[in-house]
Amino acid sequence: MIAGGVATGIVPGLRVLAPHYDALTLDLWGVLHDGVRPYPWVIPCLGRLRDAGKKLCVLSNAPRRVSRIAAHMAGMGLSPELVDAIYSSGEATYETLNGTTGRHPAGRSFGQRCLHIGAADDAQLVSATDVRLVADPVEADFVLCTGVD
Repeated sequence: MIAGGVATGIVPGLRVLAPHYDALTLDLWGVLHDGVRPYPWVIPCLGRLRDAGKKLCVLSNAPRRVSRIAAHMAGMGLSPELVDAIYSSGEATYETLNGTTGRHPAGRSFGQRCLHIGAADDAQLVSATDVRLVADPVEADFVLCTGVD
């Protein structure tokens, strides 16, 4: 099967795919870094892609806002300026809770009292919203699960 002019299957690297696309969406953890540091080939590769005029988006399923992800990337030496956009499931969750997506504003669809399940640090997703964290499940209008603790 051919996708974008390239036979599908295992591809030895982005150099095979990049010429066929104007933009690439790359996962963060496991693709660009190992959780602690970028893989050795990532920064030169992103630089070559940028030099070739490619648009680059980083996508993460982390339950964190984009600003925290960008800071984490920078802290491990992976400059957020190497990419055009960063988006995460945490940002999508925040936008939904804050009502900025136009879908499911917190006050109308979910309620305002939230039981959070996950690492305490990830409860920051409700900050700057009208959602209030509760400790008792009986008091909760909805549950926000960002992982297991």
